[in-house]
Amino acid sequence: MRRESALYDELDALLTKEEQTVAGGDMEALLLCLQEKQVVISRQELLRAEWDHHCRTLNCSGGPEEMLFWETLSNVLGEAGYNNLVASVRTIRDAVSRLLEREERVQKLLEEQLQGLRGQLLQLQRGKEAFSGYLKAGSLGPVRGGGMKR
Repeated sequence: MRRESALYDELDALLTKEEQTVAGGDMEALLLCLQEKQVVISRQELLRAEWDHHCRTLNCSGGPEEMLFWETLSNVLGEAGYNNLVASVRTIRDAVSRLLEREERVQKLLEEQLQGLRGQLLQLQRGKEAFSGYLKAGSLGPVRGGGMKR
């Protein structure tokens, strides 16, 4: 549980970094940050497999969503050990909830920035089309003396 909690602490730090890169509009740094997050998530998956292995070793039936699983853990760990485990699970669950809320805020910020970028690209495209139209119509073009035709 301590290792899992440490992984969520790493994700928290990476989410702070991600939020800063999004706010700063640094997409290259954002991609690097997302790659770092994926490494941590992969380590979480390995830890989950290790947790499942330990549970099978303890003959825990079912999964964490089933009452029999927790009863078996309680019998194996004793009251104090079980209470510590439950407290750790609650702490991690609360951390995950906070991280998910922050992740949603960062996602919304990124979506807003992308929407702004789409608008800028659309304006650029329209400007290019208008400029091209002026050139085709002969409204703009070079004249002697460096001036523009009227």
